[in-house]
Parts: sequence; C-alpha cells; structure tokens
Amino acid sequence: MYHRPSKFRLSNPEFGNISEQSDPGCKSMKRYFNWCIMSISSLLERLHVVARYNIRTRVCYLMQCLALSSILWLFVPASFAEHTDRDKPLYLEADQVLIDDTNKTSSFTGNVRLAQGTMLIRGDRIEVSKTSDGFQQAKAYGNTATFRQKREGLDEYVEGYGERIEYDSRAGTVDFYGQARVKRDLDEVRGDHITYSMKNETFQVSGSASTTNTPPKRVRAVLQPKANPSTTAPSSQVLPDGTQRKNSAVPE
Repeated sequence: MYHRPSKFRLSNPEFGNISEQSDPGCKSMKRYFNWCIMSISSLLERLHVVARYNIRTRVCYLMQCLALSSILWLFVPASFAEHTDRDKPLYLEADQVLIDDTNKTSSFTGNVRLAQGTMLIRGDRIEVSKTSDGFQQAKAYGNTATFRQKREGLDEYVEGYGERIEYDSRAGTVDFYGQARVKRDLDEVRGDHITYSMKNETFQVSGSASTTNTPPKRVRAVLQPKANPSTTAPSSQVLPDGTQRKNSAVPE
C-alpha cells in the first residue's frame, strides 16, 4: 500500500508555502478569494445598514402620519355628523302605511313622523319614494307640515313650516310650499316657496305670481342683528351726591 510522505501532509503548515512556490498563480488566486470574501462581507454590512435605515425612516414617517391624523381628528367639529344625515336610515311612525313594491313607494297617514339623523319632519301624510340610485325622496302634507334639523357646528336648529314639504336626500334640499316659513335662530323668512339647502345652509325665497284678482305676494324676511354685550349691558354712574344712577343702552 502506498503512503503519502509525512512532509506532504495537508495539515502541515509548510504546505501553503510549498504550493505557492510550485504554482506562482496560487498566491494571487488566494488573494483574489480573500478580496471577494471581504467585498461580500462589506456589501452585506452596507445592505444591513441601509435596510435598518429604511425601516427606521418608514417607522418614523408612519408615526408622524398617525400623529398628524390624530391632531386633525381633534379639530374636526363634533357636529360634522349633521352633514351625514342623508346617509342614515329613515325612521317613520304613522297610524297606517301602504307599501307599493312595484313603484317603490310608501304612503304613511295619520300623525306621521319621519326622522333621519337630526332631521325631523311631521305631517298628516307623508309619501316616500326610492330612486334607482338608492336615494330617498319624501313629500309631507298637512294643515301645517313641520321640519326641524340641527345646524352644523352650533347648538341651534333650523325650523320650517308649510302646507307641503318636499325632501330630496340626493340633492340635500328641502322645499316648502304654501305659506312657507323658515326660522334660523332669530332670523325668519316667509314666502310662497322656500328652498333650503342643507349642504351650505342657504335659503331661496320666492313669492306667488299675480292673478287678475290678486296682486303678487311679496317675500318677507326678518334679520336680527347680533347682540353686542358692550351696548346692551347696563352700567352705573356715581352722582355728586354719592348715589348711583343706572345708564340704559337705549336712550329714554
């Protein structure tokens, strides 16, 4: 059996020197492999640093977005839900109801009450129809049908009256016909036809047309000025005799 001489054992430390002396390209190949290993290690380390930086940057960006959204949510008015009344379901109460599934209409009679969010409509009879795109339309009839809805951002209500009230959830409008009257705080408008936009809280009032026997009915409005505490609050004045005299904001 053939045995390798001990001086050529692979574990011998002189084997590297002998190999390099016998093959001149071995030394350069070894250096090349060492350089490759160091380059790969350096590249992996850089990739690790870049990955950590990207993760940290994304986490910081996400935290900033969450903080900004939280701050914006605090400044959203609490009454923002008033604008979403039309997206809420309709609740109706009446003495009788007639539902027509073919025409997608419902007729409620007898002390009818229609509620949708903060909006409330009352009448002797209310007809509700549903459009093809899913919006509701309601027509209230009565000796005096009434309407009430909370104002946006204020603890106040808009109230309306008329012989007929038509509500369109798609357009966000309420129309009052026949001796129509709408109140907002201390302001009031009257006319034969009033259109109230719930989106921007605006009124459009028109009177009735003239006939051969009756002249046209004009539009009436009452607009109250804002109260000024400095002019309405009574003050006192000290007279020479030591007595006090109250001064009224309105001259006598």
